[in-house]
Amino acid sequence: ACVEGRGMTFVSVIFTIYALFGDDFRLATTEKPADNVFNVLALLCMVFFSTEIVLKCLSQSDYFLGFFFILDCVATFSLIL
Repeated sequence: ACVEGRGMTFVSVIFTIYALFGDDFRLATTEKPADNVFNVLALLCMVFFSTEIVLKCLSQSDYFLGFFFILDCVATFSLIL
């Protein structure tokens, strides 16, 4: 499925790196006016990861309510914090 393709994996890694370090980078290097840009990027991460969860639910029969489903949901919704 497209969820497991090389392109999707590459994009997922880029979004994951941003999700892990983007806010720290924002705090260390920018001023308040740049917050909106970073908020939009965080929203894009949430949309991407949420879409990935839905696609995996549709393409992998053992994903929904499994360990990685719960882990992905917690990680995605932790971006709100």
